[in-house]
Amino acid sequence: MSGNLRHRLLALSLGTLLVPAMAHGREKPDWILKDEAVSQSAGSEVVQTARTSSSSANTSATSPRDPVLLEAETILQGDEAGVLIARGNVVARNNGRTVKADQIQYNQNTRIVKAIGNVVVLNADGTTTYAEELTLDDELSTGVASNFAARLSEGATLAANAVVTREGDRKFLSQAVYTACQVCKDGKSRPSWIIRARRAMQNERAESIVYNDVVFEVKGVPVLYIPYFAHGDPTASRRSGFLQPKPGESSRNGYYIELPYLQVIDASSDVTLTPLISQYINPVLQVDYRRKFFSGDVAIGGSVTREKFFGKRGQKFGDLDWRGHVFANGEFDITKTWNWGFTAESASDDLYLSRYRIAQDNLLAGLVRPQASRLMSQLYVQGQSDNFYVRSLAAVFQDLVPGERRKNVPRVAPLIESTYRVQVGPMNGQLDISGSAVSLMRTEGRLDSVRGNLGATWKGSRLLPGGVIVEPMAMLRGDYFDYSAGNNIGAVSATPLPADSFGRGVGLASVDVRWPLYRPGNRVNLTLEPRVSLTAASKDDQQSRIRVEDALGFELDATSVFRPAGAAGMDLWEPGNRITIGVRAGIDLIPPGVTTQTPFRANAFIGRRLRTDDSSSFSRASNLDRKQSDWVGDFELRQGDIASLTGRLRVDGKTGKVTHTEALGRLKLWRTETNLRYHEFDNSASGPTRANKELQGTVILTLNKNFKLFGSLYRDFNSDTNLRSAYGLIYGDDCTDIRLFYEELGTRNRFIEPSQSIRFQIAFRTLGELSDTPFD
Repeated sequence: MSGNLRHRLLALSLGTLLVPAMAHGREKPDWILKDEAVSQSAGSEVVQTARTSSSSANTSATSPRDPVLLEAETILQGDEAGVLIARGNVVARNNGRTVKADQIQYNQNTRIVKAIGNVVVLNADGTTTYAEELTLDDELSTGVASNFAARLSEGATLAANAVVTREGDRKFLSQAVYTACQVCKDGKSRPSWIIRARRAMQNERAESIVYNDVVFEVKGVPVLYIPYFAHGDPTASRRSGFLQPKPGESSRNGYYIELPYLQVIDASSDVTLTPLISQYINPVLQVDYRRKFFSGDVAIGGSVTREKFFGKRGQKFGDLDWRGHVFANGEFDITKTWNWGFTAESASDDLYLSRYRIAQDNLLAGLVRPQASRLMSQLYVQGQSDNFYVRSLAAVFQDLVPGERRKNVPRVAPLIESTYRVQVGPMNGQLDISGSAVSLMRTEGRLDSVRGNLGATWKGSRLLPGGVIVEPMAMLRGDYFDYSAGNNIGAVSATPLPADSFGRGVGLASVDVRWPLYRPGNRVNLTLEPRVSLTAASKDDQQSRIRVEDALGFELDATSVFRPAGAAGMDLWEPGNRITIGVRAGIDLIPPGVTTQTPFRANAFIGRRLRTDDSSSFSRASNLDRKQSDWVGDFELRQGDIASLTGRLRVDGKTGKVTHTEALGRLKLWRTETNLRYHEFDNSASGPTRANKELQGTVILTLNKNFKLFGSLYRDFNSDTNLRSAYGLIYGDDCTDIRLFYEELGTRNRFIEPSQSIRFQIAFRTLGELSDTPFD
């Protein structure tokens, strides 16, 4: 048969190829001949496409069932009356389902389709079914198959000796087998795991597979028998049921296991219940609720237990009491410009989260975040468009550190900030008009305070001949402060502070000039960018009266050295005139003939600020306390994707001592990948409370395509302590993940002592997922 003839198929319906169809009492023929030139003699071989009008004798002509489109190389009359036989690359289509086979027989009397030889069914959802022989109704939805196999999404395979399909979406399987592993045709490599069951049912509408009399096999070895098992099929997005269990052993809890259960409430909400059952301590129930709305979403999580305080090996003391925590957050759109949201964080005591190793999941929620040693609950509204931004929030805190610091934790009621931007003036000028107000309330220590600010900032930018970039800036601001009486928390003696209220006005003008230079070469590209900034700022005669609330913990470093106003927040002000100088230089090395990659790159920056005034208001850690700041810089070394080293430095301008170092390194060598982070803040620049010297690192060794070894370390050199160390084994193939590791925590927090634990995780893909949290 010629290929051209194959493309000139004649359109027929599967009926009047056989004229006697009218004799069966039907109101009209099943098959309507579209081309009278086609021979109607029994046994004649014709090249054609035929279509069956699947309407039964009792079906109204106004509501016909969807037709079956049949395509084959030859269609001929069978020996039995009313039987049509299609042979040679046969394809039948109906309702998005396609059946391919060597031969298809259609019985017009019984309306049964029988596919024989290399049967392949392509379903509308993209899954594929295979069988040696398949019997279906004329809608290709209900039938029986032998030697059945189905290729589901995510590479999963479902097979059985025999299958009965009912109503198109329920399959009843006998001697069923399921795996998400690749199945080799040669049979030499066994799948990592297989589920075998005497009976099974796949419900496509419910997106589930249910098994009876189940045996789990690992590499062909039976390891577990259970009478019943069910899971969502790989197409399911969310299904109610047990999630991946998390067993382990620790010196605090003994042997323990977490058994999370997901209950899908509806299409937009679910809840996860996770009991933690331990050898030494009472059970803990964790609950996580999620719901999505048209305008936003909300998440509420928490835990509860009735327990005493405990240390190692469940050593208990204190009173038996109900304990727990709640973390919640939500955000909702009001309009396209405005939205509102909230976070809620609370724990029954300051060490509860540490005892049960509960992570603060709300770190990315809300408008502002406190330091890790505080919990924060906030309610906020914010609006943003192309030219304005407004936010308002109220907040309360729970301090997780004992002692006098708790007395100084305020309630924010409220904080309001706004900025409006317009294009004004030459040099593409932008004018920002901003205002803010905050009210802080306390019950002890420093008492209530109110602060208001209103200001305007103009900034322009111009590219001059020769590539010089000039950016002028001017700023004016008025501040108002109102303090109630309170104690000077943190002083050696609690000296009473008087009530006070006053205002101040501050302003500055600056110009920033930089000259980016670039010199390309055949193999070497050079960059050089000198930069200078001049600033004139007003004095501040009121600084000694201001109780600093918002400017703790900032530092003038390579990322902020060119900011005209070096101090963070609104309380502190950097007075006087100053000049900031710096230069950035870089080099790219390119091998011959390569234009799309840079195998080696190096660049570095160094800069410094010189001032006419020094200020006792600034700490040594801020790098703004002297007329001549410390030298600050950053650097980057990169060798393709093999190695990299980046970091920041701060060098004392008087002694030449490196006072602050932060470096990140990465190296891929042979089968190893190493990541390191080093941080050091010398007490000569930071003060005793912030000084630290620590190293964090992870090494992964790839043994082969399936096995990896890893180790991680977090060491504090000041205390000569490993804060955390972990070592373990990772196994992974196309369908299985296994993780086993040992972990030590060296931290101490009152009665919480260092601990050791062993954790084990295993997940069969399409049946469960692993969490990376323990490996962060």
